[in-house]
Amino acid sequence: MTFDERGLAEEALSNLRYARDSLVGTRDDRLLDGTYTRADGRLDIGALTDCLDAAEYDKSWEAENAVRWAARRYAATGDDSPRERLVLLLLVLWCAEAVDLAPDVGEEIREVLVGVRTAASDAACAHDEAHPPAYPDFQAHLNHLYAPSEFAAPEEARGAEAWGCPRYLAGLAEDALDTLA
Repeated sequence: MTFDERGLAEEALSNLRYARDSLVGTRDDRLLDGTYTRADGRLDIGALTDCLDAAEYDKSWEAENAVRWAARRYAATGDDSPRERLVLLLLVLWCAEAVDLAPDVGEEIREVLVGVRTAASDAACAHDEAHPPAYPDFQAHLNHLYAPSEFAAPEEARGAEAWGCPRYLAGLAEDALDTLA
């Protein structure tokens, strides 16, 4: 089997699994670890954001699988990797707002969103930077936020403190929950 045939076969299998799971059960996203993580276990942020960005071009099933995977990894990742947790959370927030998610996917990520929304909206921000603009070139920002040595800083780049501000995240979560409702 050639490389192209293998890719075609993997895509066909993925499409079949998606169709089966959306009709009869819960999607199994364990195989996505190999797609969205590198050999060292770190996120392959470029692959993950490319997939989610492609949802605009009628590949929402890939985005649904990726956002479900990101939400599950976010829930399973401890505080030992705060930047990864932040990026995964931002990915979930981004998809909840930008992608037309199936109801079962929305229900699965709702718990993450509700947990983020609980931050007090009147709490003072602990960072000196302004909050990031509402979904600028989000893909470029997240790629740089997670792997600044691999991705150039986009215009209006902000630090992790601004992206991870509880007030900012709570606002995004509220908007995402409204979109899912």
